[in-house]
Amino acid sequence: DYDEQIFSDQVDWFRGVSANITVPSFAYFHIPLPAYVGAGQHSACVGMAEDGVTPVTTDSGLFEALQDAGVLATFVGHDHGNDWCCPAAGGGPVLCFGRHSGYGGYGSWARGSRVLSIAPAETQTYVRMESGEILHNLTVTSATFV
Repeated sequence: DYDEQIFSDQVDWFRGVSANITVPSFAYFHIPLPAYVGAGQHSACVGMAEDGVTPVTTDSGLFEALQDAGVLATFVGHDHGNDWCCPAAGGGPVLCFGRHSGYGGYGSWARGSRVLSIAPAETQTYVRMESGEILHNLTVTSATFV
């Protein structure tokens, strides 16, 4: 066993790579950052919050690096009963969960997955259920929750 954490050399790598990115960006990783804790209670959230948030033990500055890079949204899994998108406290990327998507893992939530539809004018994210139903549609911009 080991602590689930982001290491400083990983954050340094991200800062180096993201320094030259000039297009709208998104970040995907499995385990939520500490910034997700408490975010699901915000009244502006869109989506299901039926599971706790179990973040990495430390992010070593990754959330700040994501803010500095202008990342519009982050997408995580790990906590299968959540599929919400919420504003980050104090600003920064929109924080989103995926959805219980597979036949393994824990929980008995209906299966679906978070979809990102990226177009020049706007980006949409929503949950597409295994049944085909579309839930929790949200337009993601730098002003989504402003």
